[in-house]
Amino acid sequence: TVDYRGYYQLDAKVTATQKAIYHFQGQLQQATARSTITGPISGKEYLYRDQFDLFAATLSPCGADTILSINSAVQVNNSASKKGAGYISTDSIDTHLDLKQTFALTWFKC
Repeated sequence: TVDYRGYYQLDAKVTATQKAIYHFQGQLQQATARSTITGPISGKEYLYRDQFDLFAATLSPCGADTILSINSAVQVNNSASKKGAGYISTDSIDTHLDLKQTFALTWFKC
């Protein structure tokens, strides 16, 4: 599992999306997780939890050192409400917000 914490604020019909792509360097297989929420939300902390079997989708090469790449992005879309606005962040905005990413990895013997 991977936990993403942050803050979002959305006008009516404005959407916020948090997306992450996981893969081992040099491998074509990847796993993707996406969470989307639609406003109105007047300001709230969020927790997105990506929980899936990453290793059913991709494995590191056996006996080789490799890098697990995690490409994450956040996006706000106001196409359904052109005058609407929104904000999403996975970093600290105020001192009471905490950026935290927790990784739970499973190791297999080659």
